[in-house]
Amino acid sequence: MPAKHAQKPSNNQGQSKRRRSSLTQASTTWGSSTQGMAIAPAETFKPLQLIPHEPQSLVPDDTELTPLAFFSLFWNDYILSQIAQATNAYADHKRQGKLGEGWSHPVSTTELRKFLGITIMMGVIRLSNRSQYWRQERMVGKNALSFRRYRQIKRYIHISMPEATANSRGSRTESPWWTKLEPLHSHLRHQSQTYFRPGTHVAVDEMMVRFTRRSKHTVRIPSKPIPVGYKVIALCHDG
Repeated sequence: MPAKHAQKPSNNQGQSKRRRSSLTQASTTWGSSTQGMAIAPAETFKPLQLIPHEPQSLVPDDTELTPLAFFSLFWNDYILSQIAQATNAYADHKRQGKLGEGWSHPVSTTELRKFLGITIMMGVIRLSNRSQYWRQERMVGKNALSFRRYRQIKRYIHISMPEATANSRGSRTESPWWTKLEPLHSHLRHQSQTYFRPGTHVAVDEMMVRFTRRSKHTVRIPSKPIPVGYKVIALCHDG
């Protein structure tokens, strides 16, 4: 009788043998490499010990308990003077290119306070047209700043100096998108750390800042209450 031919192993059987061989070789290598190493027992681990403390307000005791007083802690004379200097420099830069002819005179910190107040009021009382805020007889603050001057400041207001913005654009490495917010960004963060101390239990969470105009840095998350805007990381505390 003719001899029966031996069955060839299937591809699956060959792969299984190679896999077992590689696992055996890896375990041998791992065992030889760990010889002589001192592995600390799990009992020596000690979690970070924190002293529990409640959140604390570091606002000076002589501060008036008014919205304007708390607003002035963050938007103080220093940062307003920086913004006024950058705004005037940007307006002069545009006037050299015959694009800033509507700039009548340099802006002052007093005018910036009026500008910010009127802008906040516009966010609370919504009208269809910006010029209507100066047409309403009972509108508070319309006599503080003319509509023409408000439009001038809105057109040329700048946070950073024009030279810093131009240098960031001309550099080979792209600067962070918040470069134009300096020094306001660092100032507000410093003031927040100065006047408030969070408690022991805090959480790091994501926040959305609404922005629906053109920007390559906005994100879209339909499940969020604010679906479109800037996503920032916040340190949160209960209450």
